Amino acid sequence: MARELTYFDAERRNNRRRRRRGGAGRMVFAVKDHSRRERVVERRRFSFVDWVAMVFSVGVAVGMVLSWAARWVSPAVYGFMSVMGLLVPVFFVLNFLCLLYWVIRWRSGVWLPLVIFFVGVWGVGLFFRPDLTRDYGDVGADRSLVGVMSYNVRGMMSSSPGGGMRSSMREVAGVVDSLRPDVLCVQEFQATSRNPAGRFEGMIGAAYHYKVKRLGDGGEYGWGNAIYSKFPIAGSGHLDFEGTNNSILWADVAVGRDTVRVFCVHLQTTSIKSGDEEYLAGAEFVEDDGEGVRRIVGKLSRNYVIRAGQAEALAGAIAASPYGVVVCGDFNDTPSSWVYRVVSRGLRDGFREAGQGFGYSYRGFYGLLRIDYVLHSPVFECVDYGSPSFDYSDHNPVFVRLRLR
Repeated sequence: MARELTYFDAERRNNRRRRRRGGAGRMVFAVKDHSRRERVVERRRFSFVDWVAMVFSVGVAVGMVLSWAARWVSPAVYGFMSVMGLLVPVFFVLNFLCLLYWVIRWRSGVWLPLVIFFVGVWGVGLFFRPDLTRDYGDVGADRSLVGVMSYNVRGMMSSSPGGGMRSSMREVAGVVDSLRPDVLCVQEFQATSRNPAGRFEGMIGAAYHYKVKRLGDGGEYGWGNAIYSKFPIAGSGHLDFEGTNNSILWADVAVGRDTVRVFCVHLQTTSIKSGDEEYLAGAEFVEDDGEGVRRIVGKLSRNYVIRAGQAEALAGAIAASPYGVVVCGDFNDTPSSWVYRVVSRGLRDGFREAGQGFGYSYRGFYGLLRIDYVLHSPVFECVDYGSPSFDYSDHNPVFVRLRLR
């Protein structure tokens, strides 16, 4: 044992001498270090696929930034930015996929989607809320809560199985009866000879003693808004938008000893038809050199400008209210839009407070858009939110339960 130790000690001394003299031992170590560096460089070298992924990641990052910036740019200044705002959920998903790619590849390209992810994650709550804190208690039994419902009923007309349109008034009344709101706000209320307002009021029952309506006079196409309440209505008013079928209707509702101003709102439509959705889904724009896409974007941009002016008028009416407010309606715009930011300033969104999962209210466009809202002053607490899907309109109703703080 003593001789083996002496042998190894001698070898170590010899290696030290050779390294000091620049001998073979030093050369061996240099070769080993060089080989190691080559392997490290090889692992870090970008492949062609990595470069393609990097270009794609940069494009997604730019799109993500522009789509978020749409909240801060008025459509009257630059309408295309508002169109970009529609794509926030799409860009967020694409950025997440880029992040996964770079994590798996373990390349330096991971930093770009990672930074974009953390910058944009604050806005995820506008579209998605995880089901982590849901209270499964029976909030409907709490008599201190006020149920508020907003529903764009599309003139109470739905597609019939044999083609054409049929009245869906009875089905819409059934939805109201199933949810039983204390305050009901209806948009696109089509009061015609086929769907008279009095018939609908008879269907929803005598519980709604108080009502205020602002209906159009366009014959078979008389659009309007209506507010029905189980509580007394102390006053009301309206604001019509010239040159459109859109308007704002408000009513001062006496809830116990408090008065709440309820707004029923319908802002300028996007004018996107089912044919436009089929055109985009079928990728027909590839064959016509994008002419149809330019037409759709132009139509969206024009309506964004109109809607921006309406949003400013609505924000002014909200600010002028002497009472706490509840704003119900079809904004025809997403939570990432300039319109939503202007109208919701100082208010709270029922979905962001009590919603679960991915929030959408428009049944078209593959169920990707939340454009119907119930916003409220901070004097309320939203304890329940729902947007159940029914086939009687192209919109889902939005239903919340509020408690006065």
